[in-house]
Amino acid sequence: MEAIEQMVGQVVDHLGSAANSGTVSGDPIKLGDVTLVILSMVTIGMGAGGGEGEGKGQAGKRTSPKGQAPGSGLGEGAGGVVRVRPAAVVVFSAEGVKVLPIPDEPGVMDKVVGRVPEVMDMVERARQTFSQPAR
Repeated sequence: MEAIEQMVGQVVDHLGSAANSGTVSGDPIKLGDVTLVILSMVTIGMGAGGGEGEGKGQAGKRTSPKGQAPGSGLGEGAGGVVRVRPAAVVVFSAEGVKVLPIPDEPGVMDKVVGRVPEVMDMVERARQTFSQPAR
């Protein structure tokens, strides 16, 4: 049983290292007077299992195919997965802060690219605001 606990610990350590602050929020991207930060959603899943056995073995067989003792058995395993996907873009500008969600659908990159004109409009408005003389 200790071996499965050790395997689970190793899997958790590896999966947890993927979910750091650099994964969740990307480095700021400066576009003139506007700063963009990509926020990601991190999903972590894992599973583990083990088993032991004694007795006659499978379906009453007296020996195993590999010549092991009759009815003996042991099995353990662990595994996991990390999924990281962009969830939103945070736009910081003179107009304020705006969060643009990125839906989790097929073709998500098309949707990100589709938001570029909106972001560029915000950049242009911010530049115009800053280029006007103070009153």
